Amino acid sequence: MSLSRSSSYVSHLQNASPYHTPAMTSTFWDDRVWDVETTKLRTFSKISRNIVTGVCFLSSQPLFVQTSEDLRLRVWDSRAMQTAAVTEHCFVHLPLSCDVSPDENYFLITCNGFEGTGCEVMMWDRRAGKMLHSLEGHIEAVTSGCFLPSLQQSTFPAFAAATASKDGEVKVWDMNAGKEVESLSCGENLLSLAATRGDQGDFIAAGATSGSIYSFNLRTLEPYLQLKGAP
Repeated sequence: MSLSRSSSYVSHLQNASPYHTPAMTSTFWDDRVWDVETTKLRTFSKISRNIVTGVCFLSSQPLFVQTSEDLRLRVWDSRAMQTAAVTEHCFVHLPLSCDVSPDENYFLITCNGFEGTGCEVMMWDRRAGKMLHSLEGHIEAVTSGCFLPSLQQSTFPAFAAATASKDGEVKVWDMNAGKEVESLSCGENLLSLAATRGDQGDFIAAGATSGSIYSFNLRTLEPYLQLKGAP
């Protein structure tokens, strides 16, 4: 299958909510929603010369959150993308990624930075329409972040998030208290982060610029597996 109407390179790809027909968004200056069953473009929006840096669908509604180069947070209705449902100018430093909490009430945003300037981890309250936390701890760009599933008998708080940074650290945050609770060293620039639950356990995994992947057990935060990239 090939989806080929983007005029520029695709910077993000996101599975859509099961709320509606399976679709994806591919973004550079625009957001495009595709029907992956028919490979047809369903709808799109474009803000000229404004690079999209992150997208994430809400699971129970036909909405997705978007961060972009103009330092704005937008929430779009994927059925009619003429105007963003919500637009907030809430960043000082370039946002690099976004995620939606399991209850869909909060957005996690990670930001660019250098030598401790910027490098924030932010949590936006969707209902109140305001920023709840701006967390510091990383010393280089925070390239990715995600909320973590709530697990019983785990070493981290019930409402937690993890972030990955070019400083080589994966940090775990207590999002209720707004503080760092753990730092896991990978020793090289990190670009991506994901959390997963499965039959073999619950893990977070970080991808590095070298192609290596570092994974940690979510319950103990101990290293689980490292996959080396190309030599």
